[in-house]
Amino acid sequence: MNAFLRVDTEREWQKGYYEDLTIDPNGVSLNKGRGCYIGAIIDTEEYEHMWSRLHVMRRYRVETKLIFYTVAVEQLIIQDGKELLDLEKVILDHLIKPFDLIEKLKVLNPKRHENLNDILLNDHKGRYLIYWFELISEGESDYIEGLEIHYEPYSWINYLPQIYAENKDFLERYLAIFQTVFDDLEGIVDNMPEVYIPKRTKASFLNTLNEWLPIDSFQYFTEAQKRDLLSNYHELNQKRGTKEGLIQLITLFTGSTPFVVEFKDYKHLNTQKSLYQRLYMNHPFGFTLLIPSELITNKAKFNALNQIIKNYIPAQVTYKIAPINTYMILDDYAYLGINSYIYHQTDIKLDDNSMLSMGVIGHE
Repeated sequence: MNAFLRVDTEREWQKGYYEDLTIDPNGVSLNKGRGCYIGAIIDTEEYEHMWSRLHVMRRYRVETKLIFYTVAVEQLIIQDGKELLDLEKVILDHLIKPFDLIEKLKVLNPKRHENLNDILLNDHKGRYLIYWFELISEGESDYIEGLEIHYEPYSWINYLPQIYAENKDFLERYLAIFQTVFDDLEGIVDNMPEVYIPKRTKASFLNTLNEWLPIDSFQYFTEAQKRDLLSNYHELNQKRGTKEGLIQLITLFTGSTPFVVEFKDYKHLNTQKSLYQRLYMNHPFGFTLLIPSELITNKAKFNALNQIIKNYIPAQVTYKIAPINTYMILDDYAYLGINSYIYHQTDIKLDDNSMLSMGVIGHE
């Protein structure tokens, strides 16, 4: 297997220079119309280096035109009119807009490859490899998930008797078809463990991982939450049915730590017992989940939260969800420092001509 450089993470993609594209954990996609990406220049530190192959990992969504340009050079200084242009400095410092830079790079006479996922670089000779590509689509575009730049010459023809190497141009290109398929399969096998790591696997494989566990209410979580949920599955499963586990699960779903008040927390109180029973629950196996109201702004979110709780707690346990409003109502769920703040003493007079508004007292 020949040595290659892989560009397939958000961090690696960010090393390039781009315009009208979006970079996220899925790869590179088009914002609108036409976008371009100029990759970080690859330096082999070897003059007259012979390049091998460039492989594009692409996820098809809609019809998208992909135009790739590649060129190998011995130096990174090009003539720009009457001035000399240092390409490495320009790309690193973003001195010229990407599309304007592409126009200047055309002076290098790059090879143009349209809608190809495997690009042979056998005729590329030089210390540095410069590459860029354009995505063109009327609407949503494909994802360019990653690139593999094979920088060491490698051909199956080297394993054949010497007689086949005498006129090798056609045979080398012919064998490259099968070599590409084999190398791709070998790469998949080598990276198979990565598929089963929730933080790194493709979004499309998350549901498959869940089918093997499985996790209840998985469909209600976002992609980022699903990755966290799968990563912490064993810990959450060990805590299943406990207060600690429920708080951890709800925190993952809402992004905010809820309060859980159980019957045992107030059953020993003798004063105002009826008030506690009204606010919370009068059930030995019951609890009340207190959560900021802005986190459950519609019926769909409330139903999702309700289903997640129902699937996680023991069957004999009963509960209710109590939204905490951002204003204080006497005799309701009011928690100092949580949804009510009193920074200084305030005289409050309640009569026929005044009232306490639904606001935060003394809050800046």
